[in-house]
Amino acid sequence: MHIGAKVRGLAAAFLLVSGMAVAQDAHFSQQYVSKVRLNPAFTGLTAEAAANLSYRNQWPTLSGSFISNHLSGEMRIKKSKSAVGFVLLHDKAGSSALTTFELSGLYSYHTKISKNLAVSAGLQAGYGSRKVDFASFTFGDQLTDDGQQSQVSQETIVYDPVRYMSIGAGGILYSDQFWISIGTFHLNQPDLGFAQNSVLPIKSVINAGYKFYAYTYTSQNKFYELSFTPTATATFQGPFSKLDLGLYTLYTPVTVGILYRGLMPNELFTGNKDLPVSRENSIVFIGGVQLNQVKFSYSYDLGLSGISAVSGGAHEISLAFEKIDFTKIFRARALNKKYLQIACPAF
Repeated sequence: MHIGAKVRGLAAAFLLVSGMAVAQDAHFSQQYVSKVRLNPAFTGLTAEAAANLSYRNQWPTLSGSFISNHLSGEMRIKKSKSAVGFVLLHDKAGSSALTTFELSGLYSYHTKISKNLAVSAGLQAGYGSRKVDFASFTFGDQLTDDGQQSQVSQETIVYDPVRYMSIGAGGILYSDQFWISIGTFHLNQPDLGFAQNSVLPIKSVINAGYKFYAYTYTSQNKFYELSFTPTATATFQGPFSKLDLGLYTLYTPVTVGILYRGLMPNELFTGNKDLPVSRENSIVFIGGVQLNQVKFSYSYDLGLSGISAVSGGAHEISLAFEKIDFTKIFRARALNKKYLQIACPAF
C-alpha cells in the first residue's frame, strides 16, 4: 500500500516536471547574455561582433537536474545596416532524459528613424530535435508486489527523435537610454509529439527597460559609467505566462543585478480565470565583470515557492566576448552625428 502510494507520487511529480519541460522552451536568468532568445532583432545590436556561452543547472538537488547550454555568435555586415548570427541550444530535462537540440540562423536590420530613435527588425529560422530515453523509465508492469523491478515492459515505446523546423521574428524600438522589444517564436507551431500530435505553442516575449545614468566619462578611448537600469520581461507561451522584473547597476567594469522571476496568474494578462496558475517564484542574484572585451558572470536563482524552493534553485555561468568599435562611436559624436547605442544591461 505504501509502495503503491510512493510510486503514484513519483509518477505525478515526473508528469508535472516533464509536462512543464515539454510545454515551454528553456529559459535563462541572465537574459542579456542570451538576449537573442528574447528577440532575434537583438542580433548585432550591441557589438560589431560577439560570442556568448551560457551554462545553467536548474534544480540541482533532484536526481536528474535540468541542464541547459546556450552558444550564440553574431556579427554586423560591414558597410551595411544588417547583421547575421546563429544560436545553438542543448537542453536535458531531468532524469527522464528529455533532450532538446536546436540550431538557428539569425538576421537583423537596424536603422535610425529620427535623431534620437532607431529600430531593429529580426528573423530566426531553425532546426530542432527532441528525444526521450524511454529505456530509463520503469513502467507499472515491471514492478512486483514488493516494489522490485523485473521483466521487460510490454508498453509501446517510441525511440525515434522528433525533428522540426521553427520560425521566429521580432522588432525593437530603442534610443541611447530606453528600449522596448517584442519577439515571437515558433510561428509555424511545429509538432513535437512522439506518438501523437503535440503542437509547440507560439511564444511571445515583451521586454523593456530604461537606463538612468548617474555619471559618465571617457578615458583613453574607453567609456565609463555608473548607471541603473530597471527592466521588465513578460513571456507568454500556450496557457503559461510569467513576468520578470529586474534592476541592474553598472559601475564600470562591474555589473550587479537582482531579478524577480515569477509565473504570474494568467488571468492578469488574458482575463481568463479558467487557465492554470503556477506559483513558481524566485529571486535571482547576478554579478559580472568585464575585462577588456571579455565578460564573465554568475547568477543564482533562490527559489521562493514551488519546486524551486526545495530543489536547490539554479546556478548559471556565462562567458561573453564583444568587439565594440569605440572609435566609430566617438568619431560620430565628434561630427554631431547621434550614434545610438542600445542601453540594455551587459548581463
